[in-house]
Amino acid sequence: MSTATVAPLRVVVPLPDERVEVRGAAWLETTDRGLLPHRLPAWTRAQFPDRFVALCDEQPAGLRLRLRTAATRLRLDVDVLRVAVGPQPPGAPQPFDVVVDGVLVEQPDGWGVAAGAGVVELEPHHGTTVERPGPTSSVDLALVPTALRAGARAGAGTAGLADADLDGRPVVARVDGLPRGVGLDPTPGRTGLDGSGAAGLDGSGAAGLDGSGAAGLDGSSGVVRDVEVWLPYGEVVRLVALHADAPVLAPSRTRGRRWVHHGSSISHGAAADRPTGTWPVVAARATGLDLVNLGMSGNAVLDPFVARTLRDAPADVISVKLGINVVNHDAMRLRAFVPAVHGFLDTIREGHPTTPLVVVSPLLCPLVEDTPGPTFIDPASPPGAPVFATRGRPEDVADGRLTLRVIRAALAEVVAPRRAAGDGALHLVDGLDLYGDADWDALPMADLLHPDAPAQRLVGERFADVLRGLLGYAGGASRA
Repeated sequence: MSTATVAPLRVVVPLPDERVEVRGAAWLETTDRGLLPHRLPAWTRAQFPDRFVALCDEQPAGLRLRLRTAATRLRLDVDVLRVAVGPQPPGAPQPFDVVVDGVLVEQPDGWGVAAGAGVVELEPHHGTTVERPGPTSSVDLALVPTALRAGARAGAGTAGLADADLDGRPVVARVDGLPRGVGLDPTPGRTGLDGSGAAGLDGSGAAGLDGSGAAGLDGSSGVVRDVEVWLPYGEVVRLVALHADAPVLAPSRTRGRRWVHHGSSISHGAAADRPTGTWPVVAARATGLDLVNLGMSGNAVLDPFVARTLRDAPADVISVKLGINVVNHDAMRLRAFVPAVHGFLDTIREGHPTTPLVVVSPLLCPLVEDTPGPTFIDPASPPGAPVFATRGRPEDVADGRLTLRVIRAALAEVVAPRRAAGDGALHLVDGLDLYGDADWDALPMADLLHPDAPAQRLVGERFADVLRGLLGYAGGASRA
Protein backbone atom coordinates (compact mmCIF):
# COMPACT_ATOMS: atom_id res chain seq x y z
CA MET A 1 0.00 0.00 0.00
CA SER A 2 1.60 3.27 -1.08
CA THR A 3 1.46 6.33 1.14
CA ALA A 4 0.74 8.34 -2.00
CA THR A 5 -2.78 6.88 -2.20
CA VAL A 6 -3.93 8.06 1.22
CA ALA A 7 -4.65 11.42 2.81
CA PRO A 8 -1.85 13.40 4.50
CA LEU A 9 -1.28 13.15 8.25
CA ARG A 10 -2.33 16.51 9.65
CA VAL A 11 -1.43 16.05 13.34
CA VAL A 12 2.25 16.51 14.16
CA VAL A 13 3.67 15.81 17.63
CA PRO A 14 7.35 16.78 18.04
CA LEU A 15 9.06 14.53 20.56
CA PRO A 16 9.31 14.56 23.52
CA ASP A 17 5.66 15.29 24.31
CA GLU A 18 3.56 14.30 27.32
CA ARG A 19 1.03 12.67 24.99
CA VAL A 20 3.58 10.03 23.95
CA GLU A 21 5.12 7.92 26.71
CA VAL A 22 8.36 6.01 26.08
CA ARG A 23 7.58 3.03 28.32
CA GLY A 24 10.45 0.97 29.67
CA ALA A 25 13.06 3.73 29.34
CA ALA A 26 15.11 4.90 32.31
CA TRP A 27 15.65 8.37 30.84
CA LEU A 28 15.48 10.30 27.58
CA GLU A 29 18.44 12.19 26.16
CA THR A 30 17.90 15.17 23.87
CA THR A 31 20.44 15.06 21.04
CA ASP A 32 20.89 17.04 17.83
CA ARG A 33 19.50 14.04 15.92
CA GLY A 34 16.44 13.36 18.06
CA LEU A 35 15.33 11.98 21.40
CA LEU A 36 17.49 9.01 22.46
CA PRO A 37 15.93 6.59 25.00
CA HIS A 38 18.24 4.86 27.47
CA ARG A 39 17.46 1.66 29.36
CA LEU A 40 19.95 2.14 32.19
CA PRO A 41 19.89 5.18 34.51
CA ALA A 42 22.05 8.14 33.53
CA TRP A 43 24.36 7.73 36.54
CA THR A 44 25.50 4.30 35.29
CA ARG A 45 27.22 5.73 32.21
CA ALA A 46 30.22 6.88 34.25
CA GLN A 47 30.80 3.23 35.17
CA PHE A 48 30.46 1.67 31.71
CA PRO A 49 33.68 -0.16 30.83
CA ASP A 50 33.38 0.47 27.10
CA ARG A 51 31.13 1.58 24.26
CA PHE A 52 29.68 -1.93 23.82
CA VAL A 53 27.74 -1.49 27.06
CA ALA A 54 26.72 2.02 25.99
CA LEU A 55 25.42 0.65 22.68
CA CYS A 56 23.30 -1.95 24.50
CA ASP A 57 21.92 0.78 26.75
CA GLU A 58 20.88 2.77 23.67
CA GLN A 59 19.23 -0.14 21.85
CA PRO A 60 15.52 -0.01 22.75
CA ALA A 61 14.79 -3.65 23.60
CA GLY A 62 11.39 -3.79 25.28
CA LEU A 63 10.73 -0.07 24.77
CA ARG A 64 7.41 1.07 23.34
CA LEU A 65 5.65 4.34 22.66
CA ARG A 66 2.25 4.57 24.35
CA LEU A 67 -0.57 6.91 23.36
CA ARG A 68 -4.29 7.04 22.65
CA THR A 69 -5.81 8.03 19.35
CA ALA A 70 -8.67 7.38 16.94
CA ALA A 71 -6.19 7.54 14.06
CA THR A 72 -5.89 4.83 11.47
CA ARG A 73 -2.31 5.71 10.54
CA LEU A 74 0.82 7.03 12.18
CA ARG A 75 4.15 8.10 10.78
CA LEU A 76 7.20 8.16 13.02
CA ASP A 77 10.20 10.29 12.05
CA VAL A 78 13.35 8.62 13.36
CA ASP A 79 17.12 8.62 13.10
CA VAL A 80 18.19 4.97 13.03
CA LEU A 81 21.58 3.28 13.36
CA ARG A 82 21.91 -0.37 12.33
CA VAL A 83 24.62 -2.39 14.01
CA ALA A 84 27.51 -4.01 12.15
CA VAL A 85 29.38 -6.46 14.40
CA GLY A 86 32.82 -6.96 12.92
CA PRO A 87 33.57 -8.61 10.61
CA GLN A 88 29.93 -8.88 9.55
CA PRO A 89 27.93 -6.26 7.56
CA PRO A 90 25.03 -4.34 9.16
CA GLY A 91 22.00 -6.39 10.07
CA ALA A 92 18.81 -6.37 8.01
CA PRO A 93 16.24 -3.65 8.84
CA GLN A 94 14.26 -4.55 11.95
CA PRO A 95 10.51 -3.89 12.16
CA PHE A 96 8.53 -1.60 14.40
CA ASP A 97 5.47 -3.40 15.84
CA VAL A 98 2.06 -1.84 16.40
CA VAL A 99 -0.30 -3.06 19.13
CA VAL A 100 -3.81 -1.58 19.30
CA ASP A 101 -5.92 -2.38 22.38
CA GLY A 102 -3.69 -5.39 22.97
CA VAL A 103 -3.90 -6.69 19.38
CA LEU A 104 -0.79 -6.95 17.21
CA VAL A 105 -1.56 -5.32 13.86
CA GLU A 106 0.42 -6.73 10.95
CA GLN A 107 1.85 -4.03 8.70
CA PRO A 108 1.50 -3.76 4.91
CA ASP A 109 4.55 -4.46 2.77
CA GLY A 110 7.05 -1.63 3.11
CA TRP A 111 5.48 -0.28 6.30
CA GLY A 112 6.79 -0.64 9.83
CA VAL A 113 10.50 -0.29 8.90
CA ALA A 114 12.86 2.65 8.55
CA ALA A 115 13.90 2.85 4.91
CA GLY A 116 17.02 4.89 5.57
CA ALA A 117 19.55 4.36 8.33
CA GLY A 118 23.11 4.95 9.40
CA VAL A 119 25.49 2.36 10.79
CA VAL A 120 27.26 1.86 14.10
CA GLU A 121 30.24 -0.46 13.75
CA LEU A 122 30.99 -2.56 16.84
CA GLU A 123 34.23 -4.36 17.61
CA PRO A 124 32.92 -6.51 20.47
CA HIS A 125 36.13 -7.76 22.03
CA HIS A 126 37.60 -4.29 22.51
CA GLY A 127 34.19 -2.71 23.05
CA THR A 128 34.72 0.09 20.54
CA THR A 129 32.14 1.63 18.23
CA VAL A 130 32.20 3.98 15.25
CA GLU A 131 28.99 5.77 14.24
CA ARG A 132 28.24 6.66 10.63
CA PRO A 133 24.92 8.58 10.79
CA GLY A 134 22.40 8.37 7.99
CA PRO A 135 19.35 10.39 7.00
CA THR A 136 16.26 10.91 9.11
CA SER A 137 13.70 8.35 8.00
CA SER A 138 9.92 8.04 8.24
CA VAL A 139 8.26 4.82 9.41
CA ASP A 140 4.64 4.41 8.27
CA LEU A 141 2.44 2.51 10.71
CA ALA A 142 -1.06 1.15 10.13
CA LEU A 143 -3.34 1.00 13.18
CA VAL A 144 -5.93 -1.16 11.46
CA PRO A 145 -5.31 -4.26 9.33
CA THR A 146 -4.61 -3.82 5.63
CA ALA A 147 -7.67 -5.73 4.55
CA LEU A 148 -9.92 -3.63 6.79
CA ARG A 149 -8.48 -0.42 5.35
CA ALA A 150 -8.99 -1.68 1.80
CA GLY A 151 -12.57 -2.62 2.64
CA ALA A 152 -13.24 0.81 4.07
CA ARG A 153 -11.94 2.49 0.88
CA ALA A 154 -14.28 0.29 -1.14
CA GLY A 155 -17.21 1.05 1.14
CA ALA A 156 -17.33 -2.46 2.58
CA GLY A 157 -18.83 -3.16 5.97
CA THR A 158 -16.49 -3.62 8.90
CA ALA A 159 -18.47 -5.55 11.47
CA GLY A 160 -16.80 -8.60 12.94
CA LEU A 161 -13.39 -8.04 11.40
CA ALA A 162 -11.46 -8.45 14.65
CA ASP A 163 -10.88 -12.15 14.04
CA ALA A 164 -11.57 -12.44 10.33
CA ASP A 165 -9.28 -13.55 7.54
CA LEU A 166 -9.86 -11.32 4.52
CA ASP A 167 -8.50 -11.94 1.03
CA GLY A 168 -6.43 -14.80 2.35
CA ARG A 169 -4.50 -12.55 4.75
CA PRO A 170 -4.66 -12.83 8.53
CA VAL A 171 -6.00 -9.68 10.12
CA VAL A 172 -3.92 -10.04 13.28
CA ALA A 173 -1.15 -12.34 14.45
CA ARG A 174 -2.11 -14.58 17.35
CA VAL A 175 -0.20 -16.65 19.87
CA ASP A 176 -1.16 -20.28 20.30
CA GLY A 177 -2.07 -21.74 23.69
CA LEU A 178 0.77 -21.81 26.18
CA PRO A 179 2.50 -25.07 27.19
CA ARG A 180 2.56 -26.12 30.81
CA GLY A 181 4.95 -27.80 33.16
CA VAL A 182 8.12 -25.72 33.54
CA GLY A 183 9.63 -26.52 36.94
CA LEU A 184 9.81 -23.93 39.71
CA ASP A 185 10.68 -24.16 43.37
CA PRO A 186 7.41 -24.70 45.22
CA THR A 187 7.47 -21.81 47.67
CA PRO A 188 5.81 -18.77 46.08
CA GLY A 189 6.93 -15.26 46.91
CA ARG A 190 4.64 -12.58 48.24
CA THR A 191 3.41 -10.61 45.24
CA GLY A 192 0.27 -8.62 45.93
CA LEU A 193 -0.98 -9.31 42.40
CA ASP A 194 -4.68 -8.78 42.00
CA GLY A 195 -5.20 -11.65 39.58
CA SER A 196 -7.16 -9.49 37.20
CA GLY A 197 -5.23 -10.61 34.12
CA ALA A 198 -5.38 -7.11 32.67
CA ALA A 199 -3.07 -6.85 29.68
CA GLY A 200 -1.42 -3.63 30.83
CA LEU A 201 -3.59 -1.37 28.67
CA ASP A 202 -7.22 -0.74 29.55
CA GLY A 203 -7.96 -4.26 30.82
CA SER A 204 -11.29 -4.27 29.04
CA GLY A 205 -10.64 -7.36 26.92
CA ALA A 206 -11.94 -5.56 23.84
CA ALA A 207 -10.22 -6.63 20.65
CA GLY A 208 -10.19 -3.04 19.52
CA LEU A 209 -10.99 -3.75 15.85
CA ASP A 210 -14.61 -4.67 16.31
CA GLY A 211 -16.07 -2.72 13.46
CA SER A 212 -17.91 -0.29 15.70
CA GLY A 213 -16.73 2.60 13.54
CA ALA A 214 -15.79 2.78 9.88
CA ALA A 215 -12.03 2.53 9.51
CA GLY A 216 -11.82 5.35 6.99
CA LEU A 217 -8.83 7.30 5.77
CA ASP A 218 -10.23 10.72 6.72
CA GLY A 219 -8.41 11.04 10.02
CA SER A 220 -10.48 8.96 12.42
CA SER A 221 -11.67 5.44 13.05
CA GLY A 222 -14.35 6.96 15.28
CA VAL A 223 -13.01 5.13 18.35
CA VAL A 224 -10.16 6.26 20.59
CA ARG A 225 -7.88 3.29 21.24
CA ASP A 226 -4.77 2.46 23.23
CA VAL A 227 -1.77 2.24 20.92
CA GLU A 228 1.73 0.91 21.49
CA VAL A 229 4.59 1.18 19.01
CA TRP A 230 7.33 -1.30 19.94
CA LEU A 231 10.77 -0.16 18.82
CA PRO A 232 13.31 -2.47 17.11
CA TYR A 233 15.31 -4.23 19.81
CA GLY A 234 18.63 -4.23 17.94
CA GLU A 235 18.78 -0.78 16.35
CA VAL A 236 19.58 2.60 17.89
CA VAL A 237 16.46 4.74 17.40
CA ARG A 238 16.36 8.49 17.97
CA LEU A 239 12.81 9.80 17.98
CA VAL A 240 12.05 13.04 16.11
CA ALA A 241 8.28 13.43 15.63
CA LEU A 242 5.02 11.51 15.44
CA HIS A 243 2.41 12.22 12.75
CA ALA A 244 -1.20 11.01 12.89
CA ASP A 245 -4.43 11.35 10.94
CA ALA A 246 -6.38 12.14 14.14
CA PRO A 247 -5.59 13.87 17.44
CA VAL A 248 -3.12 12.18 19.80
CA LEU A 249 -4.04 11.89 23.49
CA ALA A 250 -2.02 10.95 26.56
CA PRO A 251 -1.90 7.19 27.23
CA SER A 252 -4.11 5.30 29.63
CA ARG A 253 -2.70 4.39 33.02
CA THR A 254 -0.67 1.19 32.91
CA ARG A 255 -2.45 -1.52 34.93
CA GLY A 256 -0.03 -4.41 34.58
CA ARG A 257 2.33 -5.28 37.45
CA ARG A 258 5.99 -4.43 36.88
CA TRP A 259 8.45 -7.15 35.81
CA VAL A 260 12.10 -6.13 35.60
CA HIS A 261 14.37 -8.58 33.78
CA HIS A 262 18.13 -8.66 33.18
CA GLY A 263 19.93 -11.06 30.90
CA SER A 264 22.19 -11.59 27.89
CA SER A 265 21.73 -11.11 24.14
CA ILE A 266 19.05 -13.81 24.18
CA SER A 267 17.04 -11.66 26.60
CA HIS A 268 17.94 -8.59 24.55
CA GLY A 269 16.23 -10.31 21.61
CA ALA A 270 19.00 -11.70 19.40
CA ALA A 271 17.61 -13.67 16.43
CA ALA A 272 13.96 -12.78 17.17
CA ASP A 273 12.09 -11.65 14.08
CA ARG A 274 10.30 -8.66 15.65
CA PRO A 275 10.24 -6.60 18.87
CA THR A 276 7.16 -8.39 20.20
CA GLY A 277 8.79 -11.74 19.36
CA THR A 278 11.62 -11.53 21.89
CA TRP A 279 11.07 -14.00 24.70
CA PRO A 280 10.67 -11.40 27.50
CA VAL A 281 8.02 -9.53 25.49
CA VAL A 282 6.22 -12.77 24.61
CA ALA A 283 6.11 -13.69 28.31
CA ALA A 284 5.09 -10.20 29.43
CA ARG A 285 2.25 -9.90 26.93
CA ALA A 286 0.99 -13.40 27.73
CA THR A 287 0.78 -12.59 31.45
CA GLY A 288 -0.22 -8.92 31.34
CA LEU A 289 2.97 -7.76 33.05
CA ASP A 290 4.54 -4.34 32.51
CA LEU A 291 8.03 -5.21 31.25
CA VAL A 292 11.30 -3.41 31.83
CA ASN A 293 13.86 -5.32 29.74
CA LEU A 294 17.49 -4.92 30.79
CA GLY A 295 18.73 -7.66 28.51
CA MET A 296 22.21 -6.52 27.47
CA SER A 297 23.75 -8.26 24.49
CA GLY A 298 27.12 -9.67 25.50
CA ASN A 299 27.06 -7.78 28.79
CA ALA A 300 25.23 -9.79 31.46
CA VAL A 301 28.40 -10.24 33.52
CA LEU A 302 27.24 -9.36 37.05
CA ASP A 303 28.14 -5.68 36.77
CA PRO A 304 27.56 -3.89 40.11
CA PHE A 305 25.89 -0.91 38.39
CA VAL A 306 23.28 -3.29 36.97
CA ALA A 307 22.67 -4.82 40.40
CA ARG A 308 22.14 -1.33 41.85
CA THR A 309 19.78 -0.50 38.99
CA LEU A 310 17.69 -3.58 39.82
CA ARG A 311 17.85 -2.72 43.51
CA ASP A 312 16.44 0.75 42.91
CA ALA A 313 13.85 -0.14 40.25
CA PRO A 314 10.16 -0.36 41.19
CA ALA A 315 9.24 -4.02 40.62
CA ASP A 316 6.65 -6.64 41.51
CA VAL A 317 8.90 -9.42 40.20
CA ILE A 318 12.57 -9.48 39.16
CA SER A 319 14.41 -12.08 37.09
CA VAL A 320 18.10 -12.39 36.26
CA LYS A 321 19.34 -14.76 33.57
CA LEU A 322 22.99 -15.35 34.35
CA GLY A 323 25.97 -17.21 32.99
CA ILE A 324 26.44 -17.35 29.26
CA ASN A 325 28.07 -13.94 28.84
CA VAL A 326 30.54 -14.79 31.60
CA VAL A 327 31.53 -17.77 29.44
CA ASN A 328 31.45 -15.74 26.20
CA HIS A 329 33.98 -13.28 27.61
CA ASP A 330 35.85 -15.86 29.68
CA ALA A 331 35.34 -13.14 32.28
CA MET A 332 35.66 -15.10 35.53
CA ARG A 333 36.87 -18.33 36.99
CA LEU A 334 34.64 -20.39 39.29
CA ARG A 335 36.39 -18.92 42.34
CA ALA A 336 35.24 -15.38 41.40
CA PHE A 337 31.87 -16.31 39.90
CA VAL A 338 30.19 -17.76 43.00
CA PRO A 339 30.81 -14.79 45.34
CA ALA A 340 30.00 -12.38 42.50
CA VAL A 341 26.54 -13.98 42.14
CA HIS A 342 26.01 -13.76 45.91
CA GLY A 343 27.00 -10.09 45.84
CA PHE A 344 24.71 -9.38 42.89
CA LEU A 345 21.75 -10.96 44.69
CA ASP A 346 22.64 -9.25 47.98
CA THR A 347 22.53 -5.85 46.26
CA ILE A 348 19.12 -6.55 44.71
CA ARG A 349 17.80 -7.70 48.07
CA GLU A 350 18.82 -4.38 49.67
CA GLY A 351 15.98 -2.74 47.77
CA HIS A 352 13.69 -5.74 47.35
CA PRO A 353 13.95 -7.91 50.47
CA THR A 354 10.76 -9.90 49.75
CA THR A 355 10.08 -9.29 46.05
CA PRO A 356 9.95 -12.52 44.02
CA LEU A 357 13.42 -12.90 42.50
CA VAL A 358 14.07 -15.55 39.85
CA VAL A 359 17.55 -16.72 38.92
CA VAL A 360 17.52 -18.33 35.48
CA SER A 361 20.45 -20.52 34.49
CA PRO A 362 21.66 -20.75 30.86
CA LEU A 363 19.67 -22.30 28.05
CA LEU A 364 21.27 -25.20 26.24
CA CYS A 365 24.15 -24.14 23.99
CA PRO A 366 26.26 -27.11 22.84
CA LEU A 367 29.09 -24.83 21.75
CA VAL A 368 29.96 -24.01 25.37
CA GLU A 369 28.19 -26.72 27.37
CA ASP A 370 31.49 -28.42 28.20
CA THR A 371 34.01 -26.13 26.54
CA PRO A 372 34.93 -22.71 28.00
CA GLY A 373 35.03 -19.45 26.08
CA PRO A 374 35.89 -16.94 24.92
CA THR A 375 33.54 -17.11 21.96
CA PHE A 376 33.87 -15.14 18.73
CA ILE A 377 32.34 -14.84 15.29
CA ASP A 378 34.12 -17.28 13.00
CA PRO A 379 35.83 -15.15 10.31
CA ALA A 380 34.88 -17.83 7.77
CA SER A 381 31.17 -17.09 8.34
CA PRO A 382 29.37 -15.95 5.19
CA PRO A 383 28.26 -12.28 5.13
CA GLY A 384 24.95 -11.84 6.93
CA ALA A 385 25.07 -15.32 8.46
CA PRO A 386 27.50 -15.25 11.39
CA VAL A 387 28.43 -18.48 13.13
CA PHE A 388 30.12 -18.50 16.52
CA ALA A 389 33.10 -20.53 17.69
CA THR A 390 35.10 -20.78 20.92
CA ARG A 391 38.79 -20.58 21.70
CA GLY A 392 38.47 -22.65 24.88
CA ARG A 393 39.36 -26.30 25.44
CA PRO A 394 37.41 -28.82 27.53
CA GLU A 395 40.50 -29.58 29.62
CA ASP A 396 40.57 -25.93 30.78
CA VAL A 397 37.66 -26.66 33.14
CA ALA A 398 40.15 -28.32 35.51
CA ASP A 399 41.78 -24.90 35.94
CA GLY A 400 38.51 -23.28 37.04
CA ARG A 401 37.37 -21.93 33.67
CA LEU A 402 33.61 -21.86 33.24
CA THR A 403 31.23 -23.75 30.98
CA LEU A 404 27.45 -23.68 31.00
CA ARG A 405 27.30 -27.01 32.77
CA VAL A 406 29.58 -25.72 35.52
CA ILE A 407 27.58 -22.50 35.81
CA ARG A 408 24.23 -24.28 36.19
CA ALA A 409 25.63 -26.33 39.06
CA ALA A 410 27.16 -23.23 40.66
CA LEU A 411 23.90 -21.26 40.47
CA ALA A 412 22.01 -24.14 42.08
CA GLU A 413 24.58 -24.17 44.88
CA VAL A 414 24.12 -20.41 45.36
CA VAL A 415 20.31 -20.41 45.45
CA ALA A 416 19.67 -23.49 47.61
CA PRO A 417 21.39 -22.28 50.81
CA ARG A 418 19.90 -18.81 50.47
CA ARG A 419 16.43 -20.34 50.32
CA ALA A 420 17.26 -22.61 53.24
CA ALA A 421 18.36 -19.53 55.20
CA GLY A 422 14.92 -18.00 54.79
CA ASP A 423 14.71 -16.32 51.38
CA GLY A 424 11.58 -18.14 50.22
CA ALA A 425 10.97 -15.51 47.53
CA LEU A 426 14.17 -16.51 45.72
CA HIS A 427 13.70 -19.10 42.99
CA LEU A 428 15.83 -20.96 40.48
CA VAL A 429 14.68 -21.90 36.99
CA ASP A 430 16.85 -24.36 35.08
CA GLY A 431 17.44 -22.93 31.62
CA LEU A 432 17.28 -26.45 30.19
CA ASP A 433 13.57 -26.44 31.05
CA LEU A 434 13.16 -23.41 28.79
CA TYR A 435 15.34 -24.70 25.93
CA GLY A 436 16.96 -28.12 26.18
CA ASP A 437 18.18 -31.06 24.13
CA ALA A 438 14.84 -31.84 22.48
CA ASP A 439 14.40 -28.17 21.57
CA TRP A 440 17.86 -28.08 19.99
CA ASP A 441 16.87 -31.05 17.85
CA ALA A 442 13.64 -29.37 16.76
CA LEU A 443 14.77 -25.72 16.70
CA PRO A 444 18.59 -25.60 16.46
CA MET A 445 20.47 -22.32 16.76
CA ALA A 446 21.61 -21.30 13.29
CA ASP A 447 24.54 -19.26 14.64
CA LEU A 448 25.27 -21.84 17.39
CA LEU A 449 24.66 -19.24 20.13
CA HIS A 450 21.20 -17.61 19.84
CA PRO A 451 17.71 -19.18 19.57
CA ASP A 452 15.99 -18.34 16.31
CA ALA A 453 12.58 -16.66 16.18
CA PRO A 454 10.42 -19.78 16.83
CA ALA A 455 12.64 -20.75 19.77
CA GLN A 456 12.48 -17.22 21.18
CA ARG A 457 8.69 -17.51 21.21
CA LEU A 458 8.88 -20.96 22.77
CA VAL A 459 11.11 -19.72 25.60
CA GLY A 460 8.73 -16.81 26.17
CA GLU A 461 5.69 -19.05 26.32
CA ARG A 462 7.41 -21.36 28.79
CA PHE A 463 8.59 -18.50 30.96
CA ALA A 464 5.04 -17.13 31.01
CA ASP A 465 4.11 -20.35 32.78
CA VAL A 466 6.92 -19.74 35.26
CA LEU A 467 5.55 -16.26 35.96
CA ARG A 468 2.00 -17.53 36.38
CA GLY A 469 3.12 -20.21 38.82
CA LEU A 470 5.29 -17.76 40.72
CA LEU A 471 2.72 -15.03 40.97
CA GLY A 472 -0.19 -17.33 41.69
CA TYR A 473 -2.65 -16.06 39.12
CA ALA A 474 -4.02 -17.16 35.78
CA GLY A 475 -3.16 -13.97 33.90
CA GLY A 476 -5.00 -12.95 30.76
CA ALA A 477 -3.29 -14.23 27.64
CA SER A 478 -2.39 -11.62 25.07
CA ARG A 479 -4.80 -11.32 22.19
CA ALA A 480 -1.93 -11.48 19.71
